[in-house]
Amino acid sequence: MTITKGKFCWVDLTTTNIEASKKFYGDLFQWTFTEEKAPQGGAYWMANVDGKGVAGLMGQTPTQKGVTPTWNTYFTVDSLAEFATKAEKLGAKTIVPRQPVGDFGALAVHQDPTGAYFCTWENTKSGDMTDKTFTSKTPGFFAWTELVTADIDRAGKFYSEAFGYSPEAITFGEGSPKYYIFKSNGEPQAGLMAMPSDAGKMPPHWANYVSVANCDRTLERATQLGAKTLFGPQDIPTIGRIATIQDPQGAVISFIAG
Repeated sequence: MTITKGKFCWVDLTTTNIEASKKFYGDLFQWTFTEEKAPQGGAYWMANVDGKGVAGLMGQTPTQKGVTPTWNTYFTVDSLAEFATKAEKLGAKTIVPRQPVGDFGALAVHQDPTGAYFCTWENTKSGDMTDKTFTSKTPGFFAWTELVTADIDRAGKFYSEAFGYSPEAITFGEGSPKYYIFKSNGEPQAGLMAMPSDAGKMPPHWANYVSVANCDRTLERATQLGAKTLFGPQDIPTIGRIATIQDPQGAVISFIAG
């Protein structure tokens, strides 16, 4: 199966309270949930919009006790083993080596040279995570992902060599942080943004954006449901209006209208 290496293909949440997270995100993004059996045991909840899976939710394992709930970002590769070898030579660390996920495929977890965590996914014949409709402007679907890091030059070099990306610099106006679009075969795959000067001790991370009909109303509802506003709402020229929140369990997620 031919796939686009480095394609943003999936997100899932690892949380301390799965029922509370389902209630929060179900209300906020109008997601419905179906339970799947995780190959390693336990439940994996599929978040759906109009019958299509848009994200996964799962409870933390005992070894993850004390870890802040996190949204995990996945990118496709042809071979997890080959990618891990290449990534390590480029300065990354393999945190979780190749792990089969039933008949769907296999995953691995890495930490890039600037400190951000990301996941890679390898398809099987019966599992295809390259559906072009995964990212969409339809409300409830994920629309975009971007890396926010203090060492933008090192990150740009790493991902360009690891995934074969071609970075394209863009500007959002005077005083805005440096921003690059990672492209593969001419198609945008992800973003790369310099850490804002007022970010404090925020670690490098991949930020995922959900499409919403109205950013301000979504932010208001998120606050009513117990979330904390971290950024926005703010208009991004030619892109849309965005905001970032921390959900009641501590996971960070962004959304965009536009």
